[in-house]
Amino acid sequence: MLAENQEAIRLAQQTGSVTLADGRNLALFDVEVTDAVRIARNRKGLRDIAAQHIDQGIIHGALVFFHGPKPEYRLTFVARYAAFNLETGELERQETQPKRYSFLLGPTKAAPPPPASS
Repeated sequence: MLAENQEAIRLAQQTGSVTLADGRNLALFDVEVTDAVRIARNRKGLRDIAAQHIDQGIIHGALVFFHGPKPEYRLTFVARYAAFNLETGELERQETQPKRYSFLLGPTKAAPPPPASS
């Protein structure tokens, strides 16, 4: 459960998980944030909260739906993994970029324009 950040999180729960074709698992989280959190401006901070729960043993990534008292929402995907590089002999860590794979949703977000007709 995402409970470490009491000032930002009102309620958080894991609602499910998905096993991918390669055997890795994604956790699905539903997170209600407090009034203090501005979902539209807090992309990286919310992502970092979710990233804390990737252990690479059981959970390899997370798909997190953030919502609060205002009608704005954020859907965030975060993943990380470590792999041993045979050429260098070092452990390399890779993860999704902090400001990517996070999408603002809701009535204040404008719909994309329709495709141009020919």
